[in-house]
Amino acid sequence: AWTARPLSLEDPQLSKSTLSLIQTKEAVHPITCPQDWNHRWRGPGRFVWGLFHSRLPQQPLVVLYMALMNDDTSRSMTAIMDQIQRPPESITSSSKEQPTTKPTRAVFYSISNLRPGLTGLGLAESLIQAAVAHLQQRQPSVQTFSTLSPLPTFQKWLTTRLEAE
Repeated sequence: AWTARPLSLEDPQLSKSTLSLIQTKEAVHPITCPQDWNHRWRGPGRFVWGLFHSRLPQQPLVVLYMALMNDDTSRSMTAIMDQIQRPPESITSSSKEQPTTKPTRAVFYSISNLRPGLTGLGLAESLIQAAVAHLQQRQPSVQTFSTLSPLPTFQKWLTTRLEAE
């Protein structure tokens, strides 16, 4: 049985080895320093979700990073990335506080499969659906959901095209 749930650094079920696995398997936006880690896990309007299987209850199979935003910040890629990559020094260690305006959008900006052997089973989609359902109940102001997830073979395709020119 699959279970999707929000994750927290204070979660007693997440061991240091599991957190290390999450960090090293991040495939979309590598975590390069403690500030990156702190921003994703503790930044304002930032949430991390994991998809678990009952046989591995302490190790997520897929991890999803999400940012809550308002309409003004999510209309362009530049604005979204500015919010996601905000300078780490602007984040306090206890900042789960919400923005001054109610968020209207949730942007899923990174999703990583920690078990490559399970690729193609739709686990990422299941995790996103669970996160959306949870948000719809807890944050009714959020009406728009989007993803910045990459196309799995786009980089290879683009590199091939650029090398051919």
